[in-house]
This record gives sequence, C-alpha cells and structure tokens, in this order.
Amino acid sequence: MNTSQISTLSKPCGANRIEPWELAYFQARNRSRAHAVVLKEFQESGLTQADLARRLGKRPEVISRLLGAPGNWGLDTMSDLLFAIRGGEAAWGVDYPLNENDRNYRRPDWLDPIQQTSTDDFLDLSINRSISTTTAESQLRWTFTATN
Repeated sequence: MNTSQISTLSKPCGANRIEPWELAYFQARNRSRAHAVVLKEFQESGLTQADLARRLGKRPEVISRLLGAPGNWGLDTMSDLLFAIRGGEAAWGVDYPLNENDRNYRRPDWLDPIQQTSTDDFLDLSINRSISTTTAESQLRWTFTATN
C-alpha cells in the first residue's frame, strides 16, 4: 500500500528554511487579492478599458492583459492603476493567517453547495478598510470581509 504525506502550511520559526511551495502559495494569494481590489475599483468606476488606457498612456491591449487575470504586478503598477481608475491608493496592513485556530472541516467546502460564495461576494471589499480573510486550502477561492 502506498501512502503519501500531506504537507500543511507552517509558521516560519528559527532559521528553518521556508519551503518554496509555501512562498508560492502566499505569493499567489497576494496577486489574487491585488487583482481583486483593482478589478472591483475598475468595475465600480464605470470607465472603459479604452478610457483607462488613455489615462495611463498605454495601449488598450496592455490594460486588457492587466485587468484580465492576476499577474506579477509591481507595486508601481498597482498604484498607477488604482490612482488612474478613481484617484485611489492602496491601504496596507499585515495579517497572520497561520495564527488562526485550525478548522475542523469534515470535507472540503466546495462539496457543500450551501457554503459556496458567488463572484460578487469575492469582489465585495474596499481598499480603504482592513481586510480579514478566510481561506479554504482545498481550492483557490477567497472570501473577503471588510471590517471598520
């Protein structure tokens, strides 16, 4: 019988090396969140991609690529997009998701149709508020809750 070891995220400690997949996991989360914030601001602004391209002095296909999916944006790109869309600026803070209590799921939440969230729920956040997150490690779907 073959068995496989299941790896879980662990909090960095001491001089122990962080596994590359753990860094990649948090990088993907960060890219996804940045994209969601920019996309929400763009959708609420009423601008067209062509308008945004003119404001930034870029070709429309560049704006289409930036808004199309989470990318490896630099901080300046995110800043430029938020400011050009509605004069916004990102608010920064730090969360510690590995300090949260473990959850006792009987099965992945994507198997339970009652707990699925819509895309509108995913994008319902404000960049001017602190953001707390809940994650389901079995999938790449994040639910954001804005708190005052």
